[in-house]
Amino acid sequence: MKEKMDLIQKWEKGALGSIQECGGFDSRLMVEPYNEVFSKIWYQNSCTQEEKATAIEPIVGLIRHPRAVCISKKYVENRDYLIIGLVNPTCPFLSDLSLPAMNPGPDNFIYIFDLGASYYTSGGGGTSQKWFIDTLSNHGYKKVEYFGWEAKPLSAEKVWQQVPDHLKPHYRWMNIPANPDPASGDNPWNFLKANVKVEDYVIVKLDIDNTPIEAKFMEQIVNDSKLSALIDEMFFEHHVNVNPMNSYWHTQKETTYLSDSYDLMVGLRQRGIRFHGWP
Repeated sequence: MKEKMDLIQKWEKGALGSIQECGGFDSRLMVEPYNEVFSKIWYQNSCTQEEKATAIEPIVGLIRHPRAVCISKKYVENRDYLIIGLVNPTCPFLSDLSLPAMNPGPDNFIYIFDLGASYYTSGGGGTSQKWFIDTLSNHGYKKVEYFGWEAKPLSAEKVWQQVPDHLKPHYRWMNIPANPDPASGDNPWNFLKANVKVEDYVIVKLDIDNTPIEAKFMEQIVNDSKLSALIDEMFFEHHVNVNPMNSYWHTQKETTYLSDSYDLMVGLRQRGIRFHGWP
């Protein structure tokens, strides 16, 4: 990646502006100098047949920050490279949009299903809960229904103390392992199906550091078109056998590889899910 520093710098600048302001529908990301860096997902209005493109980070490298590991280990958990899909209605550079799925409006709730939630302000790989709430707030979305699962026994009192007051009435945190059995009442996908409609904006994050269990959850998304149709955006740390990350993941004996991550991401993006890696 070192010989691509000019592209990395464009990526960083474009993504940072997006996450602070406009999201993936920022029209600046569709033209030079950013169009040579970012990938695009096209959406179609099923009523009018109108099509719109939205920018998203490319599927390259280790599917995390482009500086991670090979240039600097301090970027391994950095999320400033991500481009979320939600539209910020106050963005002055917003491309013309008529796709309500990507523009639910600040008066509607965003649903988050976080597998591997840890605490609100801390976690093994850095906080996910606070990052999601702060990022959505930056985009004008302050109404969130949060569902979290954490297998590691934690202090319920400490968990609750860290949750902001405005989120508490809309916060569910289960200190149990997420169960991949489709028939289980502890399978998060059953919570998702029971609580959201296809017109809701749904974000899923999967990072439980258990490769076989994660694979079962992903298989259910891939094989269940009704489930995948409910998910608008997903973040997944796919623990595979790739040399630069083996010292972090201890995945030297895994039989899934980085190419499998690429295939998974491409397939689900083609279904309309804004699929991201998760650092």
